[in-house]
Amino acid sequence: MIKEKIPALNSLSKDEKLRLAGELWSEVFGEEDIELTDAQKEELERRIRYAEEHPEEMTPWEAVRDELKKKYDV
Repeated sequence: MIKEKIPALNSLSKDEKLRLAGELWSEVFGEEDIELTDAQKEELERRIRYAEEHPEEMTPWEAVRDELKKKYDV
């Protein structure tokens, strides 16, 4: 495994490992590498419009993050 080649990984906390995974993912698949179809772009635009028109139905990121941290003990 690659993990065994990098002993320092064992000393990372869960949070640090998650951040590292995100950084690695971003490095491999940078934003410039992402090509959305027209249908995907339209769907994203629809969701953004809906969120802007119905803010009372949205959950702030901080609340979602805190709930996930609690649920997964991170």
